[in-house]
Amino acid sequence: MKKLLLLLFTIVMATSGMIAQRMVHGTVTDDSGTPLIGASVVVKGNPNVGTITDLDGKFKFKVPADAKALEVSYIGFTTQDIELGATDEYNVTLTSGVQLEDVVVTALGIKREKKALGYAVQDVKSDAIEKSVQSSVIDALQGKVAGVRINKASGEAGASTFIEIRGSSSITRNNQPLFVVDGVPIDNSGNSANTVDGVAESNRAMDLNPDDVESISVLKGGAATALYGMRAANGAVIITTKSGKNTNGKVQVHFNSSLRIDNVSKLPPLQKTYAQGSNIWMGFYDRTGLWMPDEQNYTGVSWGPKLEDLRYTTDPNYVPGNEYPRGGLTPMSEWIANWDPNGRLVPADSPYATDKRAIAYDHYSFFKTAYSYKNYFDVSGGNDRSTFFLSFGNNNDNGIVPNNKFDKNSFKLAASTKLSDKFTVSATANYIKSEGERKQKGSNISGIMLGLMRTPPNFDNSFKYQLPDLSQRTYRGGGGYDNPYWVVNKISYHDIVNRMLGNINLNYKFNDWLTFNYKIGTDFWMKDVKNFFEKGSNGNPDGYDSESTSFNNDFNADFTATIQKKLNDNLGFRFMLGNNMYQYKYSSTYATAYGLSAYDTPNLVNSSDVKGGEANQMKRTAAWYGDLSFDFMDMLYLGATGRYEWSTTLPEANNAFFYPAASIAFVFSELPAVQDMGFLTFGKLRASYSQIANDASLYATKNYFYQVGPGDGWTNGLTFPFLGSNAFTVGSGLGNNQLTPENQKSTEVGLELKFFDNRLGLDFAWFKNRNEDLLLYVPIAPSTGYTSQYLNAGTMETKGIELILNATPVKTNDFRWDLTLNWSNPKTDVISLAEGVPNVFLGGFTEPQVRAVVGSPYRSLFGLKWTRDDAGNILINDDPNDNFMDGFPFSDPEMQEMGSVQPDWVGGLFNSFTWKNLTVSALLQMKKGGLMWNGTKGALYFFGTHADTENRGEEKVWQGVMGHIDADGDIAHFDENGDEVKGPGAVNTQSVVVDEDWYWWSGEGSGFTGPSEPYVEDSGWIRLRELTVLYSLSSLFKNTLISGAEVYFTGTNLWLKTDYTGVDPETSLTGNSNGQGIDYFNNPGTKAMSFGLKLTF
Repeated sequence: MKKLLLLLFTIVMATSGMIAQRMVHGTVTDDSGTPLIGASVVVKGNPNVGTITDLDGKFKFKVPADAKALEVSYIGFTTQDIELGATDEYNVTLTSGVQLEDVVVTALGIKREKKALGYAVQDVKSDAIEKSVQSSVIDALQGKVAGVRINKASGEAGASTFIEIRGSSSITRNNQPLFVVDGVPIDNSGNSANTVDGVAESNRAMDLNPDDVESISVLKGGAATALYGMRAANGAVIITTKSGKNTNGKVQVHFNSSLRIDNVSKLPPLQKTYAQGSNIWMGFYDRTGLWMPDEQNYTGVSWGPKLEDLRYTTDPNYVPGNEYPRGGLTPMSEWIANWDPNGRLVPADSPYATDKRAIAYDHYSFFKTAYSYKNYFDVSGGNDRSTFFLSFGNNNDNGIVPNNKFDKNSFKLAASTKLSDKFTVSATANYIKSEGERKQKGSNISGIMLGLMRTPPNFDNSFKYQLPDLSQRTYRGGGGYDNPYWVVNKISYHDIVNRMLGNINLNYKFNDWLTFNYKIGTDFWMKDVKNFFEKGSNGNPDGYDSESTSFNNDFNADFTATIQKKLNDNLGFRFMLGNNMYQYKYSSTYATAYGLSAYDTPNLVNSSDVKGGEANQMKRTAAWYGDLSFDFMDMLYLGATGRYEWSTTLPEANNAFFYPAASIAFVFSELPAVQDMGFLTFGKLRASYSQIANDASLYATKNYFYQVGPGDGWTNGLTFPFLGSNAFTVGSGLGNNQLTPENQKSTEVGLELKFFDNRLGLDFAWFKNRNEDLLLYVPIAPSTGYTSQYLNAGTMETKGIELILNATPVKTNDFRWDLTLNWSNPKTDVISLAEGVPNVFLGGFTEPQVRAVVGSPYRSLFGLKWTRDDAGNILINDDPNDNFMDGFPFSDPEMQEMGSVQPDWVGGLFNSFTWKNLTVSALLQMKKGGLMWNGTKGALYFFGTHADTENRGEEKVWQGVMGHIDADGDIAHFDENGDEVKGPGAVNTQSVVVDEDWYWWSGEGSGFTGPSEPYVEDSGWIRLRELTVLYSLSSLFKNTLISGAEVYFTGTNLWLKTDYTGVDPETSLTGNSNGQGIDYFNNPGTKAMSFGLKLTF
């Protein structure tokens, strides 16, 4: 009996225990029916009992018998309480509780509610990127993010773009941010060798297809990027690409096609009044003074007679008045066939003259209207177990320079599958092939703008660029500078890049609060380059052909374990521990053929002098990192991160370093007293502090050797290989095995406010970054056998303010007006450099130069200025016995600081107006201040082709005081008695003639003969960056396969206002390097109109 009672008691207790719990299940979706992944579903009042939804938005767990309700929450949505009834199935639809922009992607691809962050993050959604109709994701960010400076190298198809977040953090090394795609860091290298010639290459972020982008988050401060380590010392751009979603087995298709029309935006003015020649040099005159335009003289300047005083002659009997100084004339028939079909130019009163006036040619007709095409197609879908996404993009970008183009094709495949309730596998593969045909620029005999704008107005470059003997036709008879039409047809820089981006992600949810994740990613690209100069090119008269192949491979692996629990109703906890492994490998091989044998044969076999070589690089890092955060009552958020990292580029004793970060966010709008105010919807104070290290350049700790090249000057006339023997010499830099990492300390405080149900918002941030132990090469005594050594030898500091204003001034059922304002003013100053290092060269020429100088802003412009007295008055020369022209200013021989390339501030104002199916938006962008050297203008003054030189022959009184430099090196002047007196004299009243003698022959009136100061200009501007008109046609396709249709127009740079007198001041001769602020025959920028159609099926 006792045994029977015991058995009955056991059965009853077991049954009651089973009855005490029951299984509930269901699905959580948004108001459009899309499943919400990772939504929290817990028993109300008991957060320890619950789960999160899976990839299909589904949940299933046991609840106690006394449970009354479920609490369902998701970032960006209003939390709901669901009462429990008799049923076990609960399907929940959550409504948006905060705007979508309040959910952002942070480091390692983690989605966080923006209010929980103690640092600044700003994001840009896919529609804003698509509407920009740009080929580069960087260009698509222009004016949309506070604290981000973006500068396009030029308007050429495929040209690189410079990007910098919150100023500069390194003196000579890369200052651009880390790019991360779907949680995997990628390469954004470019041709940042600081060259002032060559071609405008691409940086590798241009390979990405903007149409594949779902969103971009810009992480600005050290606390935001600390988990990525030293690679993100300059900030990070986090790109999340599109992926498949659960569509219950249905397939979705998107199609987007557009046509872009580009034209030159701005060009320097050229004179069309005066012809080739000179009134001083006898070279273009016969011995009686008759003007003699002839191809055998080749005068390179345009200081000749007025075109209106010249006529053409085709008379074969034309002979000059006296013997021609440099020989006879080309027969008229040959002249007309090869040089000018109109005939020769002669004075209007010549007996050979016809009635046909001299023509002033429009050299800018060289530039063309460029038509570019962009097509995009994606297919996606999925079910409750698996999803997929497949896309194809095709860009055919044609430049305003003839034969300049950049083509890009991209293929992307993303897929995920749920192998069990706990284990999910996802993968992404992206293949991109880009191909560019690039043309010469800058300080380069073959530079397009250089040859184009130095050409006299009476010479037609377009008539012919090649003569019957296959030599080149130029305005100097074949010598001097290349004809721009020769450059675009006979000189080629062709590159092909094949790139593969891929990652595999394994996610295992061990239980409701512990998740393991392992992600490996690779970024591999191969670049083939063929650089060809035809025989007869003035920079390479014997011809040149070079071919190279480069391989770059970045491998990245992250393993993380994440604990996330709600400790009680008021306290949440999250901890992540991770490990990272990274490897970089680069190799290249090249072969160059010198002295080509035949024309029109771009092949290495077209030479008997072929040299080759190769290069290899490798770097590895490893790290452990942790991220800890607490949230209290949805009001107070605390965060701390730490990373311990090793790098192979540092000496073994100093190759490991730790850097921490901490942040706090206080959402004071959760206080009852603030909530009672009514008008304040949201308010938060935030603050953060971080330290980030950065390692050294490759092989800086070692002494290395390189192969001796032919005729390098070190071997007393011998060249290697010599008699079959190779040779090597030691590099000029002395290795340093005592290097330590660069160190950045960052502080940020911020305030976020939102009013009137989010109709008005303000985000304010103040930040300070101090970068110490900066690495750079420091000059050392040549007696050591080296010229420099890599040292920790600099300190810089950046401070600034960022403001973001969001508003919706008008919102009705049919009409909405949204407004966003971005403004920032980061300033970077050089605090210290190593002893014996007065400055560091960043870019430019012998003069002027962009430098880093102690006590001055980073990227300060240095050059020669006019000589001044102590009061700052320009001295006007009064010494007839020196080398300077009397009555004119003269240059000081010492280079001086002229100001900073950094802008005072940058801002963007975005307005969007939507009325029913019509949306009109405009982005107005502003840049205040920042200097630019207009070297193009200075050179054109010398050649007499700039429109300003039409003032030749005019009289001018220069502002300043009379004076000169005496034999003692002091300022002095001559008094009314002709006696030399120390100090400056009276205010200048002397009138002088401004002519070719001043600009070209004797004076300092040009950039070639005088100081650079007159050509340093304010490069500030205000422009209409984007204007978009979009109309939705979806209502026309109801009950058809087409679920959405839009037609749109986007204008880019349609309006520009600037005081800068050169090309569009958004330019950089040295591409995406640190040497910004130089304009020397830069290829011009563009303005564009795009027309597109977007369909959804």
